[in-house]
Amino acid sequence: MALSEEVLDGLATQAWAEWFGDAVQPVDTHRWVNDHHLYLAGDRHTGFVYQFAWFAAMGLMRLRQREGERAFEGRYRAFLSGMHAGDVAGLMRTHFDVDLAAPDFWSGALALVSERVDRLEACLDDATS
Repeated sequence: MALSEEVLDGLATQAWAEWFGDAVQPVDTHRWVNDHHLYLAGDRHTGFVYQFAWFAAMGLMRLRQREGERAFEGRYRAFLSGMHAGDVAGLMRTHFDVDLAAPDFWSGALALVSERVDRLEACLDDATS
């Protein structure tokens, strides 16, 4: 299925409203276009760094869903505060008791991605029907 610019802009506007509400104006409907470096097939280094960070963020979001906002927030703030002093694997272990070499953290991240893909497909079905 081909997606038109109008459909992608509409989905971006909807997502923007869900995430930011009225707090950020104007709506950046073309944000999906601006991150061109994510689509460079030959740039493996940049792609790996961004994808690792994105999947790690998805894993943290899954932890946040399981623990709840209040329980997660303090540990997340401590994690961010320690970014200057350690490597990601050590910080994840210290603040979230996560072993990045263990598959369960990444499985949780992939489950969240799968849920989002299902939501995207539902939005696309609604937008194109």
